[in-house]
Amino acid sequence: MSKGRFFLRSLLVFVVVVVFTLVSSAEPVVIRVQDASVGEWLAGVLHDSIAEFEVQNPDIKIELDTSCYWNECKTKNVLLSASGVAPDILFVYEDVRTAYIRQGLLLDITKFVEEDPMSVETLLPPLKDAICYEGSYWGMPIMWLPVIAHNNLHAFATAGLPRPRTLYDTGLWTFNGLRDIAKKLTSYREDGGIDQIGVYAFSDYRGLLPFVWGFGGNLFNEDATQINTNDPAVQDAFSYLHGLVNEPQVAELEGCSGVVGGITQGRWGIALWNPVLYHLKYAWQVPGNYDVLPHPTGPVSDETQALLVRMWGISSGTKHPEEAWRFLKHLGSTVTDRIMMDQRQSLPLHVENFVYSMDMHMEHFNSREMVLVLQEVAALGKTFPFALDISVLNALGSELMPVWRNEKSVDEALSNLQKSVETILNDTLSEKGI
Repeated sequence: MSKGRFFLRSLLVFVVVVVFTLVSSAEPVVIRVQDASVGEWLAGVLHDSIAEFEVQNPDIKIELDTSCYWNECKTKNVLLSASGVAPDILFVYEDVRTAYIRQGLLLDITKFVEEDPMSVETLLPPLKDAICYEGSYWGMPIMWLPVIAHNNLHAFATAGLPRPRTLYDTGLWTFNGLRDIAKKLTSYREDGGIDQIGVYAFSDYRGLLPFVWGFGGNLFNEDATQINTNDPAVQDAFSYLHGLVNEPQVAELEGCSGVVGGITQGRWGIALWNPVLYHLKYAWQVPGNYDVLPHPTGPVSDETQALLVRMWGISSGTKHPEEAWRFLKHLGSTVTDRIMMDQRQSLPLHVENFVYSMDMHMEHFNSREMVLVLQEVAALGKTFPFALDISVLNALGSELMPVWRNEKSVDEALSNLQKSVETILNDTLSEKGI
């Protein structure tokens, strides 16, 4: 071998060794991911998901950020972002998604999705819609929660009522039938206090919108820039719900006297709530035997399947968008989806995990009607527009609370709500130049 060739070959080997040494010794990029549960159940899901990811991506190190706890993250993320210290990946509740996007907190990930369309291709159809806004992608789903009916089978039997599925099959699973059913499911103590609630319902937007839709109305317009409390259908829905959850012979929204805990520790006949049976069985240890059905239908429309979708989003202030996207894609993958189902008995995010999820629910929770629920949700379920600022939803809750406490009439509360929300929306639209 000539000296020239030997020199070139030696130089090449030297360069390769140097490059390999530099690459192998380089510190991995650190991506901070928000753990809104602060070490509780979300941390367990993330722990297993991270382990899978870091094996395949040794150049990235994932760290959990526990700077806020569940609902407080909604407003604290705004402050963290303004201070430039937000985690790279945020936990995003459905009711703040629009506000976060409008305020510039989230990174538009459309270019990443377009380069890798399979990252969203296998998601269930409602979830694809939920992570889009104005034609762009803004995150990956964590979980989706239709508002459905949890039915206490023991309470039904004690009240002499047919099984819930029989009521559904015979056309009695409607708003009209619900009031009569609730009366029969309500029981009293000797002192006259309510011992078992007939129907428990969310008092915020999650519980309100299915009833508004069932009466043929819409609380907000399509882009959530106007509120429609003057709509007769909206007024009918609020009046109906007020009667359902406040009439003494039906229910007490605040819970049973002397009973404290998650959804009054199972002392209800029907709970119109999220389909997280894990909480009923394990977290709250609610006694009883339960099954599920779709939300009852209204007198005007059977569109009462409200879908809430929580997601992961990349902070617009991240210094490592490429690496953050790689982990975000993993969080939205079938792998993390399966981890979530195994640990939390959640509904599937991906089509290929659908059967696995249904089998798990039927085996572990005696939830024979989950397939029916998912079929109806898929056909009639819809996401709904969220206001441009979370203060709109806060106003909705505060203005309506006196109604649920029988301290104010529905008409008076809706009139106050219209004024409050219009002021907030107008100020927000003007501030943002919309």
